[in-house]
Amino acid sequence: MSRPLLPLSGFRAFEAAARHLSFARAAEELRVTPAAISHQVRTLEDYLGVPLFRRSGRRVLLTEAGQILLPDLRRSFDLMEAAMGQAKRLAAGGILTVSMSPSFAAKWLMPRIEHFRTRHPDIDLRIDADVRLVDFSANEVDIVIRYGPGSYPGLESVLLFEEELFPVCSPSFCPVPVRCGTSPTCGNTRCCMTRRSISQGRSRHGGSGCKRSGWSRPSTSTGDCASIPR
Repeated sequence: MSRPLLPLSGFRAFEAAARHLSFARAAEELRVTPAAISHQVRTLEDYLGVPLFRRSGRRVLLTEAGQILLPDLRRSFDLMEAAMGQAKRLAAGGILTVSMSPSFAAKWLMPRIEHFRTRHPDIDLRIDADVRLVDFSANEVDIVIRYGPGSYPGLESVLLFEEELFPVCSPSFCPVPVRCGTSPTCGNTRCCMTRRSISQGRSRHGGSGCKRSGWSRPSTSTGDCASIPR
């Protein structure tokens, strides 16, 4: 069964004009003239047999038909964009692009990368050392490693490990050093603070303390998570 020839240029012009509620701004985005946007929208209106915009002074507003068409048209464009992104990643073959912070890449990944390449010589691993938000449908990124709770709609997250935080200070700031005894890795007094220094709440270097009296062991419920599209 053949599909009817759709006015695709008209759909694109309508979506841009409806999003901006301006033919001029839509023309600027699509790099055409406002007259071209108006002509393409009129062609689409003739095809549908209903007006999609109405003028209110110098503004353009959507008609009822335009309001019905816009949401599904946006979803259609999103689906096409996502499909093209998947096709591009498929064409890239064995390339695996992972986004992570520069510090995580340098301190955690780099010591392990040679072992990975030995076990998976067919995978071309590429590192995107960046902390910006990633749009999987628009960026050629396969996996993102970020610090956070791991609850991201539409993505599958795997907890890599949790992080434990505890206060430390310079030995010169600790007049009566004691061993905290809260960490199995704490083997000397240089990493410890006194109860008094923690409860003061602010050091001479401007850092905030725990603002509590007595020892405590702060813990976090977040960690580094790897997220991939579902």
